Amino acid sequence: MAETEAVMAIRAVERLLGTQRRGALGDAPLVERVRARQLLLSKQELFRDLDPADMHRIAERLPMQRYERGSTIYEPGTSGERLVILKEGRARLYRLSGDGRKLVLTIAQPGTTFGEMAMLGQFMAGTYAEPVDTCLVCVMTREDLEEIVSQHPPVAMRVITLLARRLQKAEQKLEQVAFQPIAARVAEALLDLANERDEVEGFSQQELAEVVGASRESVTRTLVEFKQARLVAIRRRCIRILDRNGLELRTGDGVEDSLPA
Repeated sequence: MAETEAVMAIRAVERLLGTQRRGALGDAPLVERVRARQLLLSKQELFRDLDPADMHRIAERLPMQRYERGSTIYEPGTSGERLVILKEGRARLYRLSGDGRKLVLTIAQPGTTFGEMAMLGQFMAGTYAEPVDTCLVCVMTREDLEEIVSQHPPVAMRVITLLARRLQKAEQKLEQVAFQPIAARVAEALLDLANERDEVEGFSQQELAEVVGASRESVTRTLVEFKQARLVAIRRRCIRILDRNGLELRTGDGVEDSLPA
């Protein structure tokens, strides 16, 4: 495979400085990082029609950043217009009410895109993004995306599809908070957030309450009810689903729920 211009430039700098330190400016780490970005882009629905050469050229210019739990990936007024692609980990997207309470809009999973991008109808005004666990993200600027859309018309069509899906998801979230009983919302959140081991990890009961749009007290009572019904087992920052079918029944409209939100 021919060397990329970026790798050749780095080698030229190495020769000028008289160093051959492969771990610092060597080409292997750079090539691996570019390949990781290229793989990430190839899995995004927006970019699936790009040929490998275009994907590689774009991947070379996109920075990859790591965020630990307790840090902030995005906050209003400071992050500018950019699109974030989540490669590893989970991120919580939320807004703050006037009294400081969090309203969680979604828990972003690997492969999710979010950020401030007017041309996508993607706005984060008033919205924060923070890691649920360690996150690795790839950042794309407006210029990056404009270049792709101008050169690849099918990408523009998928932008429209993406907007329609996000609008539908936002409407479903509002409907859920407005009309679903608390037990149904908690059951649905547990099913959505569970990993391959049927465990919901990394969430306190307060954070789970923020996800479902309810008070911590009502979520705690609901979880106790689920535990007594042998639907879940509860440990510190971990809820294990014992009866997935039973939880799915609790998401139905016919389930009685007298707990206040």
